[in-house]
Amino acid sequence: MATLRQLEYLVTIVDTGSFTRAAEVLHVTQPALSHQVRALEQSVGGPLLERLPRSVRLTPMGRAMLPHARATLADAERARTAARQASGLEAGELQLATLYSISLGVLPPALRAWRRSHPQVQVRLLEFPHADQLLAAMVAGQADLAVGPRPQDWDGPIATSASKNSS
Repeated sequence: MATLRQLEYLVTIVDTGSFTRAAEVLHVTQPALSHQVRALEQSVGGPLLERLPRSVRLTPMGRAMLPHARATLADAERARTAARQASGLEAGELQLATLYSISLGVLPPALRAWRRSHPQVQVRLLEFPHADQLLAAMVAGQADLAVGPRPQDWDGPIATSASKNSS
Protein backbone atom coordinates (compact mmCIF):
# COMPACT_ATOMS: atom_id res chain seq x y z
CA MET A 1 0.00 0.00 0.00
CA ALA A 2 1.37 3.39 -0.99
CA THR A 3 1.77 5.96 1.77
CA LEU A 4 0.99 9.66 1.47
CA ARG A 5 4.67 10.39 1.98
CA GLN A 6 5.65 8.13 -0.91
CA LEU A 7 3.06 9.77 -3.15
CA GLU A 8 4.32 13.21 -2.11
CA TYR A 9 7.85 12.12 -2.96
CA LEU A 10 6.80 10.86 -6.39
CA VAL A 11 4.92 14.07 -7.22
CA THR A 12 7.80 16.24 -6.02
CA ILE A 13 10.34 14.29 -8.08
CA VAL A 14 8.17 14.71 -11.17
CA ASP A 15 7.55 18.41 -10.47
CA THR A 16 11.22 19.22 -9.87
CA GLY A 17 12.55 16.91 -12.56
CA SER A 18 15.18 15.21 -10.42
CA PHE A 19 15.82 13.26 -7.25
CA THR A 20 18.43 15.80 -6.14
CA ARG A 21 16.12 18.82 -6.37
CA ALA A 22 13.22 16.86 -4.87
CA ALA A 23 15.34 15.86 -1.89
CA GLU A 24 16.26 19.52 -1.35
CA VAL A 25 12.63 20.66 -1.58
CA LEU A 26 11.44 17.90 0.75
CA HIS A 27 14.34 18.35 3.20
CA VAL A 28 15.28 14.69 3.09
CA THR A 29 18.43 12.91 2.02
CA GLN A 30 18.58 11.60 -1.51
CA PRO A 31 19.13 7.99 -0.33
CA ALA A 32 16.00 8.21 1.87
CA LEU A 33 14.03 9.60 -1.06
CA SER A 34 15.29 6.85 -3.38
CA HIS A 35 14.46 4.19 -0.79
CA GLN A 36 10.87 5.42 -0.47
CA VAL A 37 10.40 5.53 -4.24
CA ARG A 38 11.75 1.98 -4.55
CA ALA A 39 9.32 0.86 -1.83
CA LEU A 40 6.46 2.56 -3.71
CA GLU A 41 7.51 0.89 -6.95
CA GLN A 42 7.59 -2.48 -5.18
CA SER A 43 4.10 -1.95 -3.77
CA VAL A 44 2.65 -1.11 -7.20
CA GLY A 45 4.57 -3.83 -8.99
CA GLY A 46 6.90 -1.97 -11.30
CA PRO A 47 8.97 1.12 -12.10
CA LEU A 48 7.27 4.50 -12.01
CA LEU A 49 10.28 6.57 -13.01
CA GLU A 50 12.98 6.15 -15.58
CA ARG A 51 16.17 7.46 -14.04
CA LEU A 52 18.15 9.42 -16.63
CA PRO A 53 21.63 10.92 -16.14
CA ARG A 54 20.36 14.42 -15.25
CA SER A 55 16.61 14.01 -14.96
CA VAL A 56 13.76 11.56 -14.58
CA ARG A 57 10.94 10.55 -16.85
CA LEU A 58 7.70 8.84 -15.96
CA THR A 59 7.22 5.30 -17.20
CA PRO A 60 3.80 4.35 -18.59
CA MET A 61 3.00 3.00 -15.13
CA GLY A 62 4.12 6.30 -13.58
CA ARG A 63 2.02 8.33 -16.03
CA ALA A 64 -1.01 6.25 -15.07
CA MET A 65 -0.35 6.71 -11.35
CA LEU A 66 0.58 10.41 -11.25
CA PRO A 67 -2.90 11.95 -11.54
CA HIS A 68 -4.15 9.61 -8.82
CA ALA A 69 -1.20 10.49 -6.60
CA ARG A 70 -1.96 14.20 -7.04
CA ALA A 71 -5.66 13.63 -6.33
CA THR A 72 -4.88 11.57 -3.22
CA LEU A 73 -2.61 14.29 -1.85
CA ALA A 74 -5.25 16.93 -2.56
CA ASP A 75 -7.90 14.79 -0.84
CA ALA A 76 -5.64 14.33 2.19
CA GLU A 77 -5.15 18.10 2.42
CA ARG A 78 -8.91 18.66 2.14
CA ALA A 79 -9.47 16.11 4.92
CA ARG A 80 -6.92 17.89 7.15
CA THR A 81 -8.52 21.25 6.43
CA ALA A 82 -12.03 19.93 7.12
CA ALA A 83 -10.93 18.54 10.47
CA ARG A 84 -9.22 21.80 11.42
CA GLN A 85 -12.26 23.78 10.30
CA ALA A 86 -14.53 21.62 12.43
CA SER A 87 -12.38 22.42 15.45
CA GLY A 88 -12.31 26.12 14.60
CA LEU A 89 -8.57 26.17 13.94
CA GLU A 90 -8.59 27.25 10.32
CA ALA A 91 -11.82 28.78 9.25
CA GLY A 92 -14.61 30.98 10.28
CA GLU A 93 -16.16 34.32 9.65
CA LEU A 94 -15.31 37.68 11.13
CA GLN A 95 -18.03 40.33 11.14
CA LEU A 96 -16.22 43.66 10.88
CA ALA A 97 -18.09 46.94 11.23
CA THR A 98 -16.58 50.25 10.18
CA LEU A 99 -17.26 53.65 8.70
CA TYR A 100 -17.26 54.29 4.96
CA SER A 101 -14.28 56.62 5.26
CA ILE A 102 -12.19 53.95 7.02
CA SER A 103 -13.21 51.19 4.63
CA LEU A 104 -11.92 53.31 1.77
CA GLY A 105 -8.71 54.50 3.41
CA VAL A 106 -6.97 52.61 6.20
CA LEU A 107 -8.76 49.28 6.06
CA PRO A 108 -7.91 47.80 2.60
CA PRO A 109 -4.17 47.22 3.31
CA ALA A 110 -5.00 45.82 6.75
CA LEU A 111 -7.57 43.43 5.26
CA ARG A 112 -5.09 42.30 2.60
CA ALA A 113 -2.55 41.47 5.32
CA TRP A 114 -5.24 39.66 7.34
CA ARG A 115 -6.24 37.64 4.29
CA ARG A 116 -2.66 36.51 3.70
CA SER A 117 -2.34 35.35 7.31
CA HIS A 118 -5.83 33.85 7.62
CA PRO A 119 -6.93 32.70 4.14
CA GLN A 120 -9.74 30.47 5.45
CA VAL A 121 -11.35 33.19 7.56
CA GLN A 122 -14.01 35.08 5.68
CA VAL A 123 -14.39 38.75 6.53
CA ARG A 124 -17.86 40.21 6.24
CA LEU A 125 -17.60 43.99 6.14
CA LEU A 126 -20.47 46.09 7.47
CA GLU A 127 -20.07 49.75 6.49
CA PHE A 128 -21.90 52.66 8.05
CA PRO A 129 -22.00 56.35 7.09
CA HIS A 130 -22.07 57.67 10.69
CA ALA A 131 -20.38 56.73 13.97
CA ASP A 132 -23.73 56.51 15.78
CA GLN A 133 -24.85 53.79 13.34
CA LEU A 134 -21.57 51.95 13.89
CA LEU A 135 -22.16 52.10 17.66
CA ALA A 136 -25.75 50.86 17.26
CA ALA A 137 -24.53 47.90 15.19
CA MET A 138 -22.02 46.94 17.87
CA VAL A 139 -24.55 47.30 20.69
CA ALA A 140 -26.95 45.11 18.70
CA GLY A 141 -24.26 42.45 18.31
CA GLN A 142 -24.20 42.69 14.52
CA ALA A 143 -20.40 42.58 14.37
CA ASP A 144 -17.50 40.91 16.15
CA LEU A 145 -15.22 43.89 15.79
CA ALA A 146 -15.53 47.55 14.90
CA VAL A 147 -12.93 49.88 13.48
CA GLY A 148 -13.77 53.52 14.03
CA PRO A 149 -13.75 56.40 16.49
CA ARG A 150 -14.04 55.60 20.19
CA PRO A 151 -17.72 56.02 21.11
CA GLN A 152 -18.78 58.00 24.17
CA ASP A 153 -20.23 55.89 26.98
CA TRP A 154 -18.96 52.64 25.43
CA ASP A 155 -18.48 49.97 28.10
CA GLY A 156 -17.21 47.22 25.80
CA PRO A 157 -13.56 46.35 25.18
CA ILE A 158 -11.44 48.81 23.21
CA ALA A 159 -8.01 48.43 21.66
CA THR A 160 -6.22 51.41 20.20
CA SER A 161 -2.94 51.48 18.37
CA ALA A 162 -1.44 53.38 21.32
CA SER A 163 -2.55 50.74 23.87
CA LYS A 164 -1.22 47.93 21.66
CA ASN A 165 2.19 49.56 21.42
CA SER A 166 2.46 50.08 25.16
CA SER A 167 1.49 46.45 26.03
